[in-house]
Amino acid sequence: MRVVTTLEGALLVPPRYDAAFPLRVGRASPPQNGGVAVRLGEQWQAAAAAEHQRAGASATQPIEEWPMPSSAPSRLRGLREAVYLGVAVDQFGHFLAESIHRAWALRDPRIADRVPGVMLVPHGAAQPRGYQRDALELLGVRPDRVRWARRPTPVARLHVPALAAQFGEPADPAYLDERRAVALAALGSIPDAGTVYLHKPLRHSRSVTAGAGWLAAQLAEHGVRTVVPEAMPLREQVRVMAGARHVLADQGSPLRVLELLGRTDASVTVLARAGWLDRFAAFLSPRSPDAVLAECVHALPAPPAVTASTWRFAALCRFDPDALEAAVGDRLGIALHLDRRALRAAELRDIAQWMRVGPSLYVAEEEIRAGLDGWWTAISSSAPGGRGSAAP
Repeated sequence: MRVVTTLEGALLVPPRYDAAFPLRVGRASPPQNGGVAVRLGEQWQAAAAAEHQRAGASATQPIEEWPMPSSAPSRLRGLREAVYLGVAVDQFGHFLAESIHRAWALRDPRIADRVPGVMLVPHGAAQPRGYQRDALELLGVRPDRVRWARRPTPVARLHVPALAAQFGEPADPAYLDERRAVALAALGSIPDAGTVYLHKPLRHSRSVTAGAGWLAAQLAEHGVRTVVPEAMPLREQVRVMAGARHVLADQGSPLRVLELLGRTDASVTVLARAGWLDRFAAFLSPRSPDAVLAECVHALPAPPAVTASTWRFAALCRFDPDALEAAVGDRLGIALHLDRRALRAAELRDIAQWMRVGPSLYVAEEEIRAGLDGWWTAISSSAPGGRGSAAP
């Protein structure tokens, strides 16, 4: 049975940093400066049971650096009893990966149905968002049972459930089975979705593959349905994953709906990038009986002013067409014959688009933009059929 720790006289403190996740890359993830605090004599201390949402997270900052309330907790509006659900990360993939795995306690018979769950909203985050409410409903949690705390909140009796899964770690199969049963009950009928390509559009800017939109058009000629998860309601995303027989997917957030479905009966093939295989293997292996990471994507050279560590996390990539054809043929039984020149032309169009929107993701935006002309010349000249044309 999963552990629930009960604390008397706790204080919930929303973290200071924006959204609990550095969406602009190139800086270190800040240590957590919020969560659950309890009194030890005259001093407050962080409650160890509630420090981290992910395995290997940065150490929690000293309590003196938390955004503690200026008023005494006795003067704040609080709750008599609640369940701590964690920090509501304000980013789709990371919310599903990190913010939902304490919600199981709201269905646990040890917790009375009248007891609310509390999500901490980081300072500056616009929440709750629609997908966050939908995700909790698919976990079997009624919307009226969740409180979204934007300011320090004292709780006389706080239940802190153990994380049932952690970002970057293999999940317990029993927990995944439980997730699947709850999600399927919430979804109702599941139509056959056949073979689908889960596509991450270029406008995401981070860890995307140039030419993927063109690839979607080639796959459509072979009866593969392209699904852009961000363009459909969360419930429909989960329904497609539940009904698919074969899934081809861009690496990253398109597959995070498996956090809600628990596991799928479909074969899953990820168009994966070298250097990230181990991390995705840990995520996928318990969630699909037939999952393969096809190493057919490679990062482009980093633009000037982008460090190797930053680019590893948020690179713009391109396909290896030979490896891509082999993976699609082996996994989907499709004889895909890609026109190399057309693929490279599509890549260059996407790279040109990325040059307009991509650098805004990075902390050193102006420095990156200043070096893009030379970078573009090198990239376009290296592509088959490239002529080193002027930067867009």
